[in-house]
Amino acid sequence: MEGTACPGAAAAIMEAATGPQQALIQMRSMGGAVNDMPADATSFPHRRQHTLVIASMFPPRSGAALDAAWQPLAERVDGAYTGFESRPDGSAFARVYPGRTGDRVTRLWRRYDPDGIFHALWTRCAASPFGSPGTPMA
Repeated sequence: MEGTACPGAAAAIMEAATGPQQALIQMRSMGGAVNDMPADATSFPHRRQHTLVIASMFPPRSGAALDAAWQPLAERVDGAYTGFESRPDGSAFARVYPGRTGDRVTRLWRRYDPDGIFHALWTRCAASPFGSPGTPMA
């Protein structure tokens, strides 16, 4: 979350945490050394954000409930961290690895992990940029 997103973000976070779906919200400070690196230096390009916001839910709540809780905040944030992505699909891949970063990550995966052993999170879903689940990359 960038500093410019803050005016409405606090209300959206409170709504997600206290609304009907009551998501568990974590906020982690970013900046400093994280933001000292150029955005294209690693596979983590989100170097201008100040805060990492994580929303979690636990059974019996569903993914739809998490989507509903996250919706007020979704338009105020950008980016994602692959380690916190619970439902990877093509749109999640674009949030985690946008633009040229995604192109570079895809090339590296095809070269060094064509069977999807180390990036299985992304190969398990039908909307993966790598094709259907369990299919090695071409």
